[in-house]
Amino acid sequence: MGLVSRRLRGFKRDLLYWGIGIWLIAQFPANFFKNLLYGIALGNTSTLTDISKTESYLFPLMGALIAAFILEGSLYIYLRLKRRKTPIQLLDGLSLGFGSGLVAQVFTGLMLVGSGFRLVFGDTTGPILSYLSQAPVLELIIGLSVLVLFRATLLVVTGVIGVLVARAITERLRYLWLAMIVEAAFVWIIMAIQLVLGVESPGSLSIGHVDLLGSVVAIVYYILVFGLAYRWLLSQSQLLKEKHHQA
Repeated sequence: MGLVSRRLRGFKRDLLYWGIGIWLIAQFPANFFKNLLYGIALGNTSTLTDISKTESYLFPLMGALIAAFILEGSLYIYLRLKRRKTPIQLLDGLSLGFGSGLVAQVFTGLMLVGSGFRLVFGDTTGPILSYLSQAPVLELIIGLSVLVLFRATLLVVTGVIGVLVARAITERLRYLWLAMIVEAAFVWIIMAIQLVLGVESPGSLSIGHVDLLGSVVAIVYYILVFGLAYRWLLSQSQLLKEKHHQA
């Protein structure tokens, strides 16, 4: 956030809280419909790898599209309502997008911190803690690198999504559909790659029982996506400044 916002003036912190709130609220219907979809897809099986190859790619894509539709639709509705009182700036979308990405996976992070403290005090009960206590250092570094890079990449991607949602209001509605596609693609592409590689739990973020090949591929993927998203945001910096001054 600092890398992007330090080049801009008028970054609105209050919209971060709105983005967090919207993300939290949107998770309830998004998770309900995604779980309903996965329940239909999996049936009596336990993992996506147990169903047909076509369905194993199709259902995660549909789930990602559902989640993107609900979240971006919610952001769009909020900005539409906000426009009744004040003109919408692209910086509003950037701040709102950062908020929606800031809180995602925070509970996963808290669980990892808790696990770390338990390991420090010698608690190795449970399969994950037992594994972590005996895992090679290189394997732990790779696994943690995936988690760190994902958090940074997610934040920049949601910033891009927020700007696109704002442009859907200030310019054309097609930017809203583009925002949905960007989020769904970000989630689904890495899952599809991991399915091809035969990763046991594609799309999941966990430090336990790290698949080294899948982790290395994920690291490369997140670095590439981060670079592309960050470069796009910087390319929009002049437009963001112009829109802000005009408003």
